[in-house]
Amino acid sequence: AFSTGALLGELRSALITMSMPLMGLILFVAAVELPLYMLKGAGKAKLFRVSFWLVIGLAVIAFLLFGDLNTLDRMQDIAAWIEWLERHNTEMVLLQSFLPAISIFLYYLSYRFTCHFYGKELRIDE
Repeated sequence: AFSTGALLGELRSALITMSMPLMGLILFVAAVELPLYMLKGAGKAKLFRVSFWLVIGLAVIAFLLFGDLNTLDRMQDIAAWIEWLERHNTEMVLLQSFLPAISIFLYYLSYRFTCHFYGKELRIDE
């Protein structure tokens, strides 16, 4: 059994660990959105961002409508989440360690992609 202080500490640690993949997803969207903004304008970039999050939202809604909702009942047990994180601690540490490097690599690819296609558009316009 967990004490209240230990449970809150573990919960905070679990939330930080689970937020890393979400932050990586947000950085991925930003890495794709920046070239679209530079090449096609703010309207197309906003359209991409909205459509991306709309697809994510529709996937969540589809899961809630057609998925196995018993998994949600199992997810409410905080102690089970903490035990799952403790069992998969190595994978979470690896994910947290490599996520910044993956994000930097995606931003570099985004930069190269933008430079390549922006240069082509400048040559076409001239």
